[in-house]
Amino acid sequence: MNKTFRSAEPSWANACVGNNGDPGIADYATGFAQAANQLLDSVIENLGLDLYTDVFIYPICFNMRHAIELFLKSTAADLIKLRAIRKQPHPGFNFEGSHDLGLIWKNVKAQANAFDRRYEDVIHKLDAYIQDVADLDATGQVFRYPYNTDKTKHLTEVGIINIRVLKKQFCEMGHLLHELQCMSEFLLKEYAWGTFTNNLSRHQLYEIAKQLPDRSTWSNESFALARDRVKDAYGLSSRELSTALDLIQKRHEMAHLIGVEVKIPGLTHNLLTNVFDHWFKLHDREDFLLPPEPGIVSSSMPSLDELLMWSVRVRESAMVLSKEINPSDFAIFDALFYFHFEPQVSESFDIILKLKLGEMKRLASDQSEYADVIECLLEKKRFAEQMLKSLYFLGQRELLAFLVSHYGLEKARDRLLT
Repeated sequence: MNKTFRSAEPSWANACVGNNGDPGIADYATGFAQAANQLLDSVIENLGLDLYTDVFIYPICFNMRHAIELFLKSTAADLIKLRAIRKQPHPGFNFEGSHDLGLIWKNVKAQANAFDRRYEDVIHKLDAYIQDVADLDATGQVFRYPYNTDKTKHLTEVGIINIRVLKKQFCEMGHLLHELQCMSEFLLKEYAWGTFTNNLSRHQLYEIAKQLPDRSTWSNESFALARDRVKDAYGLSSRELSTALDLIQKRHEMAHLIGVEVKIPGLTHNLLTNVFDHWFKLHDREDFLLPPEPGIVSSSMPSLDELLMWSVRVRESAMVLSKEINPSDFAIFDALFYFHFEPQVSESFDIILKLKLGEMKRLASDQSEYADVIECLLEKKRFAEQMLKSLYFLGQRELLAFLVSHYGLEKARDRLLT
């Protein structure tokens, strides 16, 4: 047993390493960055009286530089994953084997900007910061040893490094590196939904949808002009534009921008009013239209008897609906309500609806348990609000207009749908 690197008491002092906690390259990068910041803060607070600036500058800068290298390699790894999702070949640069910060940064810049334009802003902001570090310590040796392999002393051309300036620059750089990391994480989630083309991201498809005329006019000359503008702006072939237009017409939130409603199968006026009628019998319509102002709590609390009576009414409504609506139809309501808590892309709704249909199929033979699911939704004060928001996002404008008109919700429309 290794007497140095081992577990012991107290438990808080034990660090999880290896497969215990499964730390990745981003965790290593964060650790080196925090170590650099902790050392900087300690030396600055001490004013260099006991923690000598001349001594601590080396571990500070080594940790800082190594953190930057690891953050960039983490981004490089994310870009490899993104390219795999898009079935694009890897450019072939050996990120794992290289320690040349300048070359690593050059490749990350090129790959990120070429893959998705949303990287461009943070890449541009980071450029000067990374270049400063790469110019001074390209391979990570300058702050590790006083001499290079040719016996030439390091840092002779620098002479002085101010740790207050270093702290300011590293904090700014750290925020940008975090932004870069968040961008990669966001894009990995977005591309995983599968809505993209060879050269267009999901975001760009949405932007293109906003530039297109109404679908009903696509046989007119105005569409031909709009189509050509899009092709020129995004450098698209006719084939890729055709693929993009097909995707736009299939996705709920994009299709409605061109006047197309991608219907939710099975969702009808009668089905909506049946459920909403029961919900409005249980919940005060005026409270729904004009909710109390933030911070104001109602002074009137229902009595125990009132709560019990309300609970009985909810159960009665649930039992009635369980006989009038088949489980596969009610699955739509379940999916629309819970969709509001999920990633706001229509692909997410499709997945939730599929899961809910599976759950409801299991309940088809158990009316009591099926009524429990209905009761759970009827009890929720935000059921109607979440339903309206989901219908709005999914482009169900005709059904939404019907509900607003049928239940007199016009004065709450802006609050609910913005």
